Amino acid sequence: MKPVYIGFDGRKGIEKEFATTLDREDKILLAVYETGNYEGQAFVIFENNGQVYIVAASHCSCYGLEGRWDFEETTVEALRHILDNGTYFEGNFCKPEVEKVVKRLERRRDTKKDLLNGWVDPEDFYAHTVIMEAGPVKISGSSKAVYQAVDVLADAGLGYNQ
Repeated sequence: MKPVYIGFDGRKGIEKEFATTLDREDKILLAVYETGNYEGQAFVIFENNGQVYIVAASHCSCYGLEGRWDFEETTVEALRHILDNGTYFEGNFCKPEVEKVVKRLERRRDTKKDLLNGWVDPEDFYAHTVIMEAGPVKISGSSKAVYQAVDVLADAGLGYNQ
């Protein structure tokens, strides 16, 4: 999944604003930082070794985000619940962006679940429209290779059999 940065200048911008050093394995999915009236709020979704984490931080006019990189382990289901039932995103604070990321995570989770449950035979798993530098890709082989391919498909915005 290609990272989306709004109000941050990439990974380095996150590290600068939060005065932290990101782990090499931290894969940023979404990082939003909105400021106004001398206040700011940030929301970050990232993965590390397949686990999803969030950072939700805000500040008043006296300080910035320094020292507020307090991440929490979460799940796709928890993010969906927050979007559908919570109040955190009232006022539309990054809700459309979070919705897109959650949909892609759900699609990837569901495709992996289909593979694990045997509903999709890894030998018959194709991605006939994914174009990368090498051209069209046919995916077959070990389950690990197929799971990695599912991530590539999700990152490309595609799902099984599209």
